[in-house]
Amino acid sequence: MLVSEEDIGILWVSSIFAATHNELNVDSIGQPITVTIDDCECPECDIEREPIEFDSTLLIHIPTKNGVISQRLTPSEAQAIGKSLLKFSQEIIDYKAGFK
Repeated sequence: MLVSEEDIGILWVSSIFAATHNELNVDSIGQPITVTIDDCECPECDIEREPIEFDSTLLIHIPTKNGVISQRLTPSEAQAIGKSLLKFSQEIIDYKAGFK
């Protein structure tokens, strides 16, 4: 479910998937914040993803000092977040440009 208060720069996404917390070494993800199309086809990921079809979701991995928070998103959830990020970032750029 998507709820938006775009006039104040907020988008809430209640994903159909729950976020997970993995106590992994942050370096194991490879980047500070990672966005991927699904995970891989290794046996561990197949078990974790089951029964979700491979290459049908996106994953966001956000490292914390205690591990990595992972959130699986549907394509429509990811598109809503992407559109909001673009819109909100442009509003900040336009706002800052007004002070130059």
